[in-house]
Amino acid sequence: MKEFVTERIERYKKQFIKAVDFTELPLDNVIYMSFLDKYETLSSLTEILKQFKHIKFEFYRDIYHDDLWYFEIFSKNASKNTAVNFLREYLQAEHITVFGDNLNDIPMFNAANTKISVQNARKELKDIADIIIDSNENDAVVQYLNKHLT
Repeated sequence: MKEFVTERIERYKKQFIKAVDFTELPLDNVIYMSFLDKYETLSSLTEILKQFKHIKFEFYRDIYHDDLWYFEIFSKNASKNTAVNFLREYLQAEHITVFGDNLNDIPMFNAANTKISVQNARKELKDIADIIIDSNENDAVVQYLNKHLT
């Protein structure tokens, strides 16, 4: 977990709040929460959260660590699909290209014109991708953008 957090802070400038108890968290403006743990620890959340109509969730295996699973909880209005559609309308974009690597990217893929998967993505995502590029561990997205936008 330390390796995971350190990489995301240093490489992607992500912010994390560590809490021993959820009552310590400032939850008044939260639109997204992510948990990373073993399947057995997180799987029971699916049945609990199905009863809440104002939220959605994704539960999927981490592609980088076989024994870890992601559980993402978010507002039903804060999905990647919603974001792509918002950007399309806001920017009056005729064409949207997206990049993905895991199951949580499927809704975004469904909303985009061009779907690009990295080589180390989940098979289900690669199956619906228009283009498969090298691994994101080799900075394939940056290489693709440099090649096609310059």
